[in-house]
Amino acid sequence: MLHYANRTYAKNSNEMMESLFTGPTTPNGFYKKRANGWLLLDMQERPIAFVVANPKQGYFAVTAWRAENGRVCYMSALDSITHARIGLEGLSYSAERACAEQAYEA
Repeated sequence: MLHYANRTYAKNSNEMMESLFTGPTTPNGFYKKRANGWLLLDMQERPIAFVVANPKQGYFAVTAWRAENGRVCYMSALDSITHARIGLEGLSYSAERACAEQAYEA
């Protein structure tokens, strides 16, 4: 499980199903580990955000989506809808950075 900004994301369907019976909360979606962070996916496994988490690039999140050609696209920042959807609404920039750093260190 990935814990990010008071949200929980499952690695795969098996982890999602197991959490329904044994976990304290139901995950908010799925995640896919990438070299520089995590791609956050909704319950239908559609991209919603990418959390950049590495010491060289920094710790922050950007909006992500799947284009018509099937490729994942990324914005240079978060839009307001995604910001709220992944649990960052009301947090300062330093608190958002801390969320990504904590997930990276876990």
